[in-house]
Amino acid sequence: METKQGNIIEWVLVVITTLTLILTYQVYNRTGENFGTVVEQNADQAMENAELVAARAKAYARTIAIRAELAAEMTAEEAAEELDDVEADLEMAYAEAYDEANQEWRELQSDFDQAEAELRDGTADTLDALNMLISRLEADVRTDEE
Repeated sequence: METKQGNIIEWVLVVITTLTLILTYQVYNRTGENFGTVVEQNADQAMENAELVAARAKAYARTIAIRAELAAEMTAEEAAEELDDVEADLEMAYAEAYDEANQEWRELQSDFDQAEAELRDGTADTLDALNMLISRLEADVRTDEE
């Protein structure tokens, strides 16, 4: 008698487990996307993020170098041209980026434009504009102080 009850309980558990798996699968597929596709999209976006962070780090380092050279021997016109090159390289990195990054790029581009204008005009705010640009670029850059 105990084996009959044991078998019935086992069958009930199998049915409940099967129903749970079916329900879980349907909830999972409710989005209509394949798990592999979701993982691939997330991996692609993570790769884009990593590429953008690397491009920002490079632009950050180059902008700091421009600021140092400007203080030493570089003319304002040379600094503006160099900064334009940094902007062009960073723009290429953002060209293929996802939508959220486009807004970020527009903000960065505005800071680049302001810094270049200050350099070309030779105003006293040149270093302030470069410092503001550097601050925005360093948002994702890890330094030894962190």
